[in-house]
Amino acid sequence: MISAAERDDLLAKAELLDALLSATQDGLVDWDLVRGKASYNARWGLMLGFDGDEFRQLSEDPELWRLLIHPDEKESTAQLLEDHLKDDWPFSTTLRLRHRTGGYRHILCRGVAHRDLQGRAVRMTIIFSNIDEQVRGEERQRALISALPDTLFRVRADGVIVGLKRGAERSGSPFLGLREGSTLRECISVHDVRSRLEKAIATHHVGGSFEPQTVQITSGTNAAIQHEVRVVHSGDDESVCIVRDITEQRELESRLLENQKLGAIGQLAAGVAHEINTPMQFIGDNLHFAKGAIDDLLSLTENLKAIAEDAATDPASVAASIVEAEDQADFDYARKTLPLVLERALNGVQRVSQIVRALKTFAHPGDGNSLVPTDLKSLIESTVIVASNEWKYVADIDLQFDDEMPPIPCLGGELNQVVLNLLVNASHAITAMVGQSGEKGRIVISTSRDSTHAEIRIADSGTGIPEHARARVFEQFFTTKEVGKGTGQGLSLAYSCVVKRHHGSLHFETEVGETHGTTFVIRIPLEARTPAASQNPLNSPSQF
Repeated sequence: MISAAERDDLLAKAELLDALLSATQDGLVDWDLVRGKASYNARWGLMLGFDGDEFRQLSEDPELWRLLIHPDEKESTAQLLEDHLKDDWPFSTTLRLRHRTGGYRHILCRGVAHRDLQGRAVRMTIIFSNIDEQVRGEERQRALISALPDTLFRVRADGVIVGLKRGAERSGSPFLGLREGSTLRECISVHDVRSRLEKAIATHHVGGSFEPQTVQITSGTNAAIQHEVRVVHSGDDESVCIVRDITEQRELESRLLENQKLGAIGQLAAGVAHEINTPMQFIGDNLHFAKGAIDDLLSLTENLKAIAEDAATDPASVAASIVEAEDQADFDYARKTLPLVLERALNGVQRVSQIVRALKTFAHPGDGNSLVPTDLKSLIESTVIVASNEWKYVADIDLQFDDEMPPIPCLGGELNQVVLNLLVNASHAITAMVGQSGEKGRIVISTSRDSTHAEIRIADSGTGIPEHARARVFEQFFTTKEVGKGTGQGLSLAYSCVVKRHHGSLHFETEVGETHGTTFVIRIPLEARTPAASQNPLNSPSQF
C-alpha cells in the first residue's frame, strides 16, 4: 500500500512523462512481452500515415511495426531483435517501413528491453525516428558526387586522408596515389604540389582563405597534365580537397582562343584589304605622275644634248633654245613637284608596311605560355591599325600613352586579342548611338601604372551597358547584340585571359545615356607571374 504522497509523486511523474512523449517528434512503442500487447503513440501513426479510427484499431498489435518492415530487412531485424532479447545485444538499426500511402520511409529504430529479477525480458521500449529526408539527401549527395569527374578527399589538419572519392585521373597524375588512411606525404610524391596543398589546408584551419589554383606537371610521356584544386573548410579539424583534371578544358580554351583570333582576322580581312588598297592607289597615282615627269626630263636631257652640239655653229641661239626646251618639258613644275610626289609614294609604302607589320604582330600566336616583356604602346598601336576599318568611319581614336611605361610581362598574342575585342565592342556601341547620322563618336585608349599594375583603359562614347546585362557581360555565349552579330565569346575569353592567365583584373565602368558610355579597365601585374597552367612544378614553382 503506497501513501498518498507517493501516489501524488507517481501521478506527477506520469504527467511529466506524458508531456514529454507528446512533445517528442519520435514514434514510441511500449511492448508488453509477457501479455503480448503493444501501445503506439500518436506520433508513430502520423509518421507512417495512420490516423483516426484505423490507427486505434491497429495500435495494440505488437507485430504492426514488424509487418511494415521492408522484405529485404525483415530477417536481419528479427535476428537483431532476438539477440537483444536473449543476450542483451544493443538494438539499433535503420529500417525501411512501409508508409500507408505507398513507398517506404527510412526510420532509425532504437530499443531497450526491461528485465525482471531473473534477467528475462518482460517489456521493451522502442523509439522510431524519421530520418527519411536525411537519408535521401545523403543518397542524392552521394549520387551527385559519384557523377562528378573530380577527385574529392577529406583530410585532417595533420595530413591524414579520412575519406576519398576517386575521379577521372589520367596516367601520370600526382593524385593517383591517394589512399584513405595514409598521409599526403605518403601519397603525393611531387614535393611542390604536396607542400602547397599542405599550406592551403593549414591556411584554412587558421581561418584564412585559399582561392582555386591551377597546377601543371609533366608526365613520364612529356605530356602536360593540368589540375584545378580547391580546398574547402569542412570542420574544426578537417578540409575537403576537390581536384579536377582540366587538361582538355585548357587545350580547348587555347584552341578556341586561336580560332577566335583567326576568325577575327578573317572578319577584318576585308577592312585590312581596304586599308592597304587606299595607300596603294595614291602610290600608283603618284608613280604614274613621276613616270610622266621623268619622261619629260629625259626628253629635256636629249634636247639639251642637241643644243650643246649646235652651240658651236650658232652660239647666240643657245640660251633661247634651252629656255624653249625647259618650257616644253615643264621643267620648273617638275622640279618642284617630283620630290613631293616621290615622298608621298614613299609614305604610302611606309603605310602599307605598317599595316602588314601590324597584321603580322597581331596574328602571330607567340609562345602561348611564356610571359614576355612587351611594349604596350606598340601592341595597342598594331591592334588599332588592324581594326581601323571597324572604327574609322564611326569614331575618332585618341591614344594617350604613358611614355615612361616599362615593358610589361604578358602574353602579347592573347592581350592584343583582348584589346581588339574591346575596341570592336566600343565601335559597335558607338555605331548603335550615332546610327546613319554621319556623326562620329570618340574612343580613348590610355595606359598608366601604379606601384603594382599596368593599366589599359578603353573608353567609348557609346550607348553604355544596360543595367540588366551588367552582371552577365563576362558570361560565355551571352551577348546583347542582334542574332548573327555577336557570339558572346569575346568578353568571356578576354576575362579568362586577363584574370586567369595574367592574374590581373578586368572590369568596366558604364552609364546609359547619350553623353555617357563604357570604359573597360585592364590591369596587368608589373611583376611576372607564371600564366595559369604553363609550367612544370618539377622544374619551377607551380601555380598551386
